[in-house]
Amino acid sequence: MCVGSFVIMFSSLRLSAKEPFACPDSTDFSEKFYRSEEKLDLQVPQSFEGRTAKDERKINGVELFERVRFERTDGKVELRGTATVFDFDYVKDKLDLQIYKSRGLKPGSNTCMDCHGGKLSRTTVTVGQETQELIPKPIVRGNIKFTLDDAAVESAHITLNHWLNPRIMATADYKAGELHQAGISLNSVAAGFGLLGNVGSRFFWNGKVVLSKTESYKSKKTLTGKLTWAAGKRLKLSVGGGAFLDGYTHFGTDMSELGVMTVNLEKNDPELLPSLFTRLKKDRFGYLQTAIQYDYPF
Repeated sequence: MCVGSFVIMFSSLRLSAKEPFACPDSTDFSEKFYRSEEKLDLQVPQSFEGRTAKDERKINGVELFERVRFERTDGKVELRGTATVFDFDYVKDKLDLQIYKSRGLKPGSNTCMDCHGGKLSRTTVTVGQETQELIPKPIVRGNIKFTLDDAAVESAHITLNHWLNPRIMATADYKAGELHQAGISLNSVAAGFGLLGNVGSRFFWNGKVVLSKTESYKSKKTLTGKLTWAAGKRLKLSVGGGAFLDGYTHFGTDMSELGVMTVNLEKNDPELLPSLFTRLKKDRFGYLQTAIQYDYPF
């Protein structure tokens, strides 16, 4: 799926800039409420058959004054191993503030009549902060049952978007924060670089490389990609995925909650780690993502 996003990128370059296009998510703010549901399914090598992990999310957000966005995510993670049941919930709050919008408009922006009256800034800078709480459920491993400590993540981030031409945008972001669990605090950073664009009037795509580093762990690389179809002015359907090139992460990517939740086990009781984590510390694997979003503009 990540490769597919980059393939479509080159198709975008050849399309006429005069065609109308769908407005990409998260690149410029409007005034609306929105709700979405997402599902992520872990994709592991065949030798791991019988082990599954999924993350189901419900997201509610609001954008105000074309400058502010608040979003709350309620997630449920379920991991099933050959002998382990490992579930937990999480709540994440994210607040974004767009602090800069260039006076110059996106090239060809007067062809976009569905978002911001056809006036999209060519360059934007957004800052924000996130807080996340993770609440574990009892872990069942054979005849043994035990409970992990709650965990939390606090971070701040900055994102730069710049339209290179009427259909291609470059994006870069940086995030820094701390992970907390059972008296353990770890500094973490992540940087992402990617491209985003449109194909025709209703499809848009993005592809991204994320480099993440958590204190006392090696740096990790992740590739992500997503294709979105604007089924109407309010409804969006998406399919995407990611590939972890150096094992599972602890910060800055989708499904990093799996890493956060096991920080204490990794350091103090590694023998209790589900075998899926033991095997995926350095292995390459990925996930598939599907999503549906509905907007309520006002």
